[in-house]
Amino acid sequence: MINKFLQDKFIKDNAVFFVGSIIVAILNYLYHPVMSRMMSVEDFGEVQTLISLTYLTGILSVIFGTIATNIVAHIKDLSVKKHTEILSQLATLALYVTGFFALALLVLSPYLRDVLQFRSIASFLPLILIMLVGVPMIFYNAYFRGIKQFDVASITGIIMSSGKIIFAILFVFLGFRVFGAISALALATLCSLLYAMRKARGTFVLNWEGKLTWTPEMKRELSYGMLIFFSLGYITFLYTSDVIMVKYFFSPEIAGVYSGVATIARIIFFATASVAGVLLPTIKMTAKYEENIAVLKKAFMIISLMGVGALGIFFLFPKFIITVLIGEKYLSLTNLLPLAGLYIFLASVTNILYSYSLALRDKRLITTSLIGFLVIIGLIWWHHDSPRAIVIDYIIGAAMTIIVTFVVLLFSKRKEVRL
Repeated sequence: MINKFLQDKFIKDNAVFFVGSIIVAILNYLYHPVMSRMMSVEDFGEVQTLISLTYLTGILSVIFGTIATNIVAHIKDLSVKKHTEILSQLATLALYVTGFFALALLVLSPYLRDVLQFRSIASFLPLILIMLVGVPMIFYNAYFRGIKQFDVASITGIIMSSGKIIFAILFVFLGFRVFGAISALALATLCSLLYAMRKARGTFVLNWEGKLTWTPEMKRELSYGMLIFFSLGYITFLYTSDVIMVKYFFSPEIAGVYSGVATIARIIFFATASVAGVLLPTIKMTAKYEENIAVLKKAFMIISLMGVGALGIFFLFPKFIITVLIGEKYLSLTNLLPLAGLYIFLASVTNILYSYSLALRDKRLITTSLIGFLVIIGLIWWHHDSPRAIVIDYIIGAAMTIIVTFVVLLFSKRKEVRL
């Protein structure tokens, strides 16, 4: 039984990506305790808010990257040349769209500085570089995931996460503070991109086109983008926006302490993200319903083992975990770690359900995403007297999303959804 389980293709693919993701997660979270000790609580809060903004602004690239993964993983009858042609067209469009929003971010940076209580607009500038460099990076990663080269996809993540630590330590030590910590992300992304381009040489190269050609394949896949926008946009909002909300409603010091706690809680999400990453290209619209559900059950088993284990540690030893990972400066909100961990675990479960439905192109995700988003925003608007209250709002919103999505899956028959 155990041997059969270990020989399962989904488990083997996930094991490669999982090991890589664990290494990336360790390196990513090493960045946070290092920065938390090198910076003031207020500066650390600004860094964490900016990182959350990078996740939200990066959703555009993720949308195009998911489309690209789908093209490579599911359209087997296309030649390598045709794959490259379609992906290059998508990458060009992604660069145009991302460039527009990068310009908007530049224009709005003075407003964001005031609303989110930042000291300077300079810290927003590296975000623009991250957005632009992230476009080709997401396409190369999508290509490697689509052809199931999870080892290469993992190594690109390792380069990015390790480079981020090295550059951040150097820049913050030199006195660049928040600007230096965020600039490190941009430089690390560039290094990771250079590695990905080298590994793909001879098989896949993005050709940046000045003029877009609206081929039938491109139109069909872009229609998929609306579903991705709502689903992945909601998932990104779900696990990142809490830090931004606390930064908006509370003082920089409280926001800084909360961001430290939230950073630890997010370990659960990033540690289980590899499962969703493997699930998306594994679930097939042409497969039998029972086959897809069997893969989904395996995914739930994996994240449950990981998530429940982490939650147990958070509930039993919150003070010890916070002290070890980010330092004693963040102990004033120790009681929030178990709750924040529960909220992030629910976000991880939602991510698995959404990845499954997204692979099947289920348009009902748009409805569940809108409902979840509106419920969370409504709860926060009505109930935000403390960081604890905001975390509870997210728990309610995530739990409701899971229930609705489960009901939809439970009472629906398998069907091929074409957008």
